[in-house]
Amino acid sequence: MFLLEMIPLVLLLGLVVFARWPLNRAAPLSLAAMVVYRLVQQNLIIAAPLKGLLVGIDICLILVGAMAFLEHLKSNGQITQIQEELGRMTTNKVVQALLLAWIFGSFVEGISGFGTPAMLIAPLMVALGFRPLSAVVVCLLANSTAVIFGAVGTPVTVGFEGLFTDAGFVRKAALVSLLSSWLIPFFIVRSIVKLEELPGVSFREQIRLSMLFAVVFLVPFYLCARWAYEFASIIAPLIALFIILGIYKHPHPRRLILAMKAYFIVIVLLILSRILLGKVTETINLGSGLSHTLRLNNPGIVFLLYVLAARGQRHIRSTLTKLSRVFVAVSSLACLSYLYFVSGFFHEIVDQVGRQLYFLLAIPLGAVGSFLAGSATVSNLFFANLIPTVYALHQLDPQILLMMQLLGAGAGNMIALQNMAAVQAAVSLHDQENRILKQTLIPCLIYIALMVLWARLLYF
Repeated sequence: MFLLEMIPLVLLLGLVVFARWPLNRAAPLSLAAMVVYRLVQQNLIIAAPLKGLLVGIDICLILVGAMAFLEHLKSNGQITQIQEELGRMTTNKVVQALLLAWIFGSFVEGISGFGTPAMLIAPLMVALGFRPLSAVVVCLLANSTAVIFGAVGTPVTVGFEGLFTDAGFVRKAALVSLLSSWLIPFFIVRSIVKLEELPGVSFREQIRLSMLFAVVFLVPFYLCARWAYEFASIIAPLIALFIILGIYKHPHPRRLILAMKAYFIVIVLLILSRILLGKVTETINLGSGLSHTLRLNNPGIVFLLYVLAARGQRHIRSTLTKLSRVFVAVSSLACLSYLYFVSGFFHEIVDQVGRQLYFLLAIPLGAVGSFLAGSATVSNLFFANLIPTVYALHQLDPQILLMMQLLGAGAGNMIALQNMAAVQAAVSLHDQENRILKQTLIPCLIYIALMVLWARLLYF
């Protein structure tokens, strides 16, 4: 049964990686295979597809808002101003990519989450002259470390709700992240140099820039996570941003701030929406242990309100026409992921592996959860339910299990198929999943392997 249940997932990966099918064709076919299997087993859980459709609507709302926001900025010349002012600070594309994707993107993750960073930053990078493929790849790679603690600690506070009284596992996760996440800026630099075909960037210079951006972000991230993890993904990028702006001095900082004013306004609105509307929710019970929460602080609503206030209705209408492909892909992937989560598939894995093997698999399993669900919080919610079973079977410390799940969920975000489909649509790139996975999968596996190594050395 276990092997049969793997067929839809293997089919999905085979169609995308080897047959080079786009996600809007491969995902529905894989979902159909899963539904047929469940019908044969007389175990089709209707709540899972319903949940998938609602998740698809949430993601598309963010996508419409982010795309309309960018189109509005293009039409009124603000993107040109940003390009000119950023060029006055540095013309080095590697530095620009690290500043936008790694630093600014991490800050957006800290205040917003929901996959917003890649959907917001990648189109900006394309507008500034980056190739669409390289913009997508580096934004996916960058949206990993900050995801560990996410938007105001949501992956911990919501993902592990009721499972811990001591946040010691957070400090352990922060240490492993500090020792491992220096790889991410290096991967970003390598990807930019390769995909943008930049001449004359020596390997030594790549290492220097990678280490600079790693240190200015990761040290504050680690220290903040030890004392107030909820704000680690907000405070650390801000500190890093001020340090980098101090190193790469702009001759007229006020001009740069004015050019970026629309982004600062949206950031303030996102923060206010989380503070004022974060608890204004309506939860729909779908059955089979699944529910869906409707939120007024969805980032897409903030973007849309800004565009409407600026009389940019035409940009909203134009983006709506581009949504059909991404909605099919994202909704199908979400349906498939929730069918896997509620089917007991992962419980079978836990039952069949030994203590040492599970220790090696805990971080990769967290990554698989994000890969399927497109969300670290959802990955934590589902895999956290396995922790009592794992403790009973293998006597592994629950704090260590929580730490490894947290780390894996963050890493898996860089290969999350739903995020991949959405960010491609945001930059008008189509049917490039095969090429994107080739650029993100190996870095993700290396990153996971290094975290597993540090976790084993420090805590096993």
